[in-house]
Amino acid sequence: MKSLINISLAFLLSIGIVSCEKVEGQGGQATITGKVIVQKRERIQNSVIAEYDALDERVYIIYGDDETPIADDDVRTTYNGMYKFDYLHPGNYKVYVYSECQKCPQEIEPIIKEIKIGKKQNNVEVEPIYITVY
Repeated sequence: MKSLINISLAFLLSIGIVSCEKVEGQGGQATITGKVIVQKRERIQNSVIAEYDALDERVYIIYGDDETPIADDDVRTTYNGMYKFDYLHPGNYKVYVYSECQKCPQEIEPIIKEIKIGKKQNNVEVEPIYITVY
């Protein structure tokens, strides 16, 4: 009887340890912050005519290394082009924004940044994402 109790306790303890493993996604203490900048381009020569902060632009995030490119969440940029994803666990993430593209079949393309949050990191700042409008 005592060995049955010991086996049961060992089993429950092992389940508890495995279930405590944190995966990418919400529930942690880290943040990802960044900025989106619009480059207004001339259609024929594709030269930049103006550059400004992206106001109210949608920024998407994918949790983990999932090969299926489906957004897990999104936020909008503020008046100064800044965005922030809060309460993330350490792990791998992809942040992306859609940009206009003359050569693309649907005239739009994702601009993707891959981010890794380490176990001791609280805030990861992503380099600016430049999107194009014509």
